[in-house]
Amino acid sequence: MPAGRGPASTASRVDAFLLPESLKFAEYNGESPAGAGYTETLSEVFRELPMMKGFANEFEIHSYPLSARLWMR
Repeated sequence: MPAGRGPASTASRVDAFLLPESLKFAEYNGESPAGAGYTETLSEVFRELPMMKGFANEFEIHSYPLSARLWMR
């Protein structure tokens, strides 16, 4: 990790509207209580995008199972 930078927050969500001809983003919520679940699902979706697959050829990518630790035993 570059000096002076910490890890990115993974507790967040992006609110969007899927319209007939476009996708519009309304806001980014970095403090969402359900952020871990949203982030985990989004990371799975993003990993399958052609752009992300190309990025992964050049850079190391990590995903973390965030929601598994939230379930009561």
